[in-house]
Amino acid sequence: MDQNNRVQVGDKLHSFAAFNALPAGTLIGTRRTDRYPFRKRDNGMWYATENNYGDIAAENNFSLGAMVVISYPEGYRPGPPVQITALQWQWQFRDYMFAAQEMHGVSHAVVARAMDDLGFTPDLFPMGPDVLVESRNEQDRLPEGTILVCGDTSDLGRSGVFVRRSGMWASAGLGLLREPRRGYRSVVEAVPGVETTPDWWLAEGTEEDVEAIIDLKRRAYGIAMKAKSSQQWCSTLETCIARVGLTPEVLNQRRLGEYRVGQTVNPEQARRLPVGTVLRWRSQENRETRVQFYIRDNGAVNSARTRRVCGYRDDSVPLTNYARVMEIMAFPETALGLWVHVQIDLVRALPSLEPGTLLSYQSEQPAYMVTQDHHICPLYDVIGQAEGTPPRTGRWDHTSFDNPSQLYVARFGPHVPARPVAQASTLTSEQPF
Repeated sequence: MDQNNRVQVGDKLHSFAAFNALPAGTLIGTRRTDRYPFRKRDNGMWYATENNYGDIAAENNFSLGAMVVISYPEGYRPGPPVQITALQWQWQFRDYMFAAQEMHGVSHAVVARAMDDLGFTPDLFPMGPDVLVESRNEQDRLPEGTILVCGDTSDLGRSGVFVRRSGMWASAGLGLLREPRRGYRSVVEAVPGVETTPDWWLAEGTEEDVEAIIDLKRRAYGIAMKAKSSQQWCSTLETCIARVGLTPEVLNQRRLGEYRVGQTVNPEQARRLPVGTVLRWRSQENRETRVQFYIRDNGAVNSARTRRVCGYRDDSVPLTNYARVMEIMAFPETALGLWVHVQIDLVRALPSLEPGTLLSYQSEQPAYMVTQDHHICPLYDVIGQAEGTPPRTGRWDHTSFDNPSQLYVARFGPHVPARPVAQASTLTSEQPF
């Protein structure tokens, strides 16, 4: 394990020191699926593998922050990544989202309001030496007299040192950049009256921070999706937030007490899960063709207090409302205003999905509903329908989508009031209700 290099596969290279620390045989490119990557040779030079560029020096040809590690030589392992704290992640998210807002020209007020809703406010992050500040929004909040280093000073043509004066950034005479530039690593060199690096920036993360960051990501994802919906933004938002680890999968990284998504439970354990928890059973012999989904429902009268919301089998065994072993697929997210994100085989599942089930396509917010005839309609066809009453007919089925595997369940079944808690005397019944 190379402790001098902690850059993981998929990470961006933000300094020439990072380029130089990579071992010979490393592949880099503008993205992990780059068709024309560059390979590092034993002499430290980079070679364009699929074209005629020839050997080139990284510090003369690659832009900082533009290249990612695609792969390392077989058997090579970089040092483990440093675990950040929850507060450091909040800062990274805030700084990055303002940088993305500046790059794509969307409303500054919307991003600022989202940060306030999340509680990621500036007072949490006192500035000082060594803090990385990449968005112009955060750079311009730095006090008068602050010194900021932009880029790698070993390359004068792609770096600059600036001083905050009269609300502007003035060159300190080092480097050829005229102002702090987006995409270049910008680090605070000095802040008047602050002699040491802030404690929050130097702190090391713990296991508690890992769990806290998962919860922060879920909250941030929900607020980002609400902003997208209210502002009618395009899918570029998902691309941006994915770079800081916000994908629909964060909804399924949740842990509740001793239970986590992906864990298997028996009926006794299932009944202790929150109402609305989604569970799945799959046959060990035929995992693709014998599947049932259940949801925790206090109105169920079986020992697991679950009811089937989708199921299919290719044999003659009847479907059930619980199983002896079930896998937790998603916890309810109603408190956060989020949706679940459960992947299904729509080809097999559509005939058995409860009418009113909401679907999302290509990891976006709910956009479709399962109709009473087990077809699919867009949500705008539901306008005017009584709550909990899905349309009678739909215009589409699974063949209407270019990639039906990208359809996810966002909510099973119609939105109806929760059933009353079943009496204890009824919980011995194992019959379907």
